Amino acid sequence: MNNKIKRLMPIIAVIGAVSSNAQAQVIDLDFSNPVTAADYTNRTYGPAWSGNSLNFTNVSTGVDAILTVTTESGVSMDGIFADYKSTTAGSPNGDLGFRYEASAYGEATVTATLKFYESGSNFTTAKVLSSFRLMMYDVDGESVQSEGATFFKDDGLVSYQLSTDPSAIVSANSSVSGEVKFTGGGVNVSETDSSGAFLVNYMNTSSVRMEMYSNTYRDSPLPNGVFTAFDGDLSMFGGSDKNFGTPNEVVPEPSSTALLGLGALGLLVRRKR
Repeated sequence: MNNKIKRLMPIIAVIGAVSSNAQAQVIDLDFSNPVTAADYTNRTYGPAWSGNSLNFTNVSTGVDAILTVTTESGVSMDGIFADYKSTTAGSPNGDLGFRYEASAYGEATVTATLKFYESGSNFTTAKVLSSFRLMMYDVDGESVQSEGATFFKDDGLVSYQLSTDPSAIVSANSSVSGEVKFTGGGVNVSETDSSGAFLVNYMNTSSVRMEMYSNTYRDSPLPNGVFTAFDGDLSMFGGSDKNFGTPNEVVPEPSSTALLGLGALGLLVRRKR
């Protein structure tokens, strides 16, 4: 091995490490182990937890999690639904549902933050997950409201996938604001209809935010309730993403390490010339 190649080896290693992240195995997430018991049972959605936070153990091997929900003025949480649909035949298990109520017309926003921790650390030691995905579903729209959600690149979001259904959710990928915004089709569809769902794919993060919003129309009764849910293992569709198109890449800001490596590589190339 000549000296020029030896000098390139550290740079190649850095670039290789960045590329290898894309090959990380996807971690499935399951929200069927809340730390506390349900407070009540909702007639439509089943066992429910009141309040704005909920702790989970074993969302994956060696991983615990805390869900925290914040609401803006005029919006209240009606319930968090852990292990959503586990009691309904033919439905997925281990999902995470939300229902919130808007007390006024216009846009209402709820932000859910999901943080991961090392199992057994009493929710004190952050756990970085190498690769996982969430499917958000029942984002459609009703005669009384529109629905949508916003996700953020700086949470480790690397790509997203939309349904192959022609009436699928619309996305807007903003490289300026660092957000990807999804808007429902405006027509009520079944929870198991992929046209009201999308996938968000994450890498190397211990925390993600999900900003859910709705716009309540003037002819709607108040308060207006809105429901949506997340599937962390795609059990809705047997663990497969076949109902979704190819990933749309979300290009994050280059890491400083990668920039240094590429810069050094450029200098070596110039010297060689």
